[in-house]
Amino acid sequence: PPDSWDRILFDRPLLGLGIGIFALFILFGPLVALLVSVIHMVGYLLLSAAVNAIGHTFGDRPYENGATNNNWLAIMTCGEGLHNNHHAVPTAARLSFKRAQIDTGWWTIKFLEKIGQAKVRLSMPKILSSASPSSL
Repeated sequence: PPDSWDRILFDRPLLGLGIGIFALFILFGPLVALLVSVIHMVGYLLLSAAVNAIGHTFGDRPYENGATNNNWLAIMTCGEGLHNNHHAVPTAARLSFKRAQIDTGWWTIKFLEKIGQAKVRLSMPKILSSASPSSL
C-alpha cells in the first residue's frame, strides 16, 4: 500500500526529475546540468533497450524461458541483465540466484531495508522453489 513517500514523490514522476535537474543547475551550472541530463536520458534508453534485446538473445539460460542472463549487462543495469532469472521468478526483488551473479539493485534494496525504508516481501527459498531449472 502507498505510504507518505509514495504519495509525495512517486505519484509525481516529473517532480524527482525536475528536482534533480534543478539541483544540478544550481550546484554546477547550466552546461553541466544539461550534459548530465542528456547522458542520463541516453543511458537510460539504451540500457533499457539492451536488457530487452541482449537479454533475450545472448547469454546463459539456466531456467526454461526465452530470456538470458548476462553478468556484464547486469553490472551496467543494477542486476536487470539477469533477465532469465527475472522471467523465472518475475515477483522477486532479488535477481541474483547464484553467488557469481552481480545484482547491485538487490544490494540497494537490502541497504534500504536495513535503514527501514524498504521491506522485502518474499524470501529467496520460497521464490526459487517455484522456478524450474532448464534441462539444457
